[in-house]
Amino acid sequence: MPTTETGATKALKNTVSRQKATIVALQKRLGALTDDIHMLQRDLSKFKKNVAADINELFDRVDAD
Repeated sequence: MPTTETGATKALKNTVSRQKATIVALQKRLGALTDDIHMLQRDLSKFKKNVAADINELFDRVDAD
């Protein structure tokens, strides 16, 4: 007995196909956001070190005077 796709089956397959495409796009975006977070953490750490170095330099100048 041959099987035929009903309208509901076609609609479901279409929905699943769209959801797969959406999931792939979301996974790519999540990967990009993860990379951005790591870069921001690295930049923030570097910024904190630079500020600390600047403050230490200012204190050293004040102490020298």
